[in-house]
Formats: sequence, C-alpha cells, structure tokens
Amino acid sequence: MSNVPPYQPMPPQANPSDQRPTYVLIAGILTFVCCPLAGIYSLIVGNTLKKEYGGTIPSPGNIGYILGIVGLILGVIGVIGYVLLIVVFASTATVTTY
Repeated sequence: MSNVPPYQPMPPQANPSDQRPTYVLIAGILTFVCCPLAGIYSLIVGNTLKKEYGGTIPSPGNIGYILGIVGLILGVIGVIGYVLLIVVFASTATVTTY
C-alpha cells in the first residue's frame, strides 16, 4: 500500500450556456462605476452561483462578486461622507437677516 492520497473530485464546471457569471461581472462593474444598487444583484446572484458550483464561481462571476462587494463598501463610505459633510456645513452655517 502506498501513501498516495486519493484523488479529490473535481468541482462542478461552469455551463457554457450559463450567462449569469457574465451578468454578475457586468453588475459588479456598474456598481463600481455608476450604480451602487447593482452591487446587491451582484452579491445575491454571486452567492447563488457560489452555492451551485460548490464554493467556486466561474472567473467572470468571481470578479463581479468581488467588485460588487468593493463597490457596495465604497458606496456606503461615500454616503457616510456626504452625510458628515451636510452635518458639518449645516452646523457651521450662519443665517443673516437684512
């Protein structure tokens, strides 16, 4: 008997007709560029793909999933920054009457 470990089964391969990884990539890019709400779609569908493919998403879907996460984080940071700017400017504004 040898000490060679048994082969691991291959993870499920992407179906070439499945366009969802491409849609996740497009949504991730849109999240980063102009539409932070597309990140929600990217996360939901990317998570579904991750479950279907056994923990690994096909390459475009994986990139889109990561872009969706990063875009949502940057979007939240941007909203917090805008709120802080509004609060600071509103608190330092002076009202003059003539």
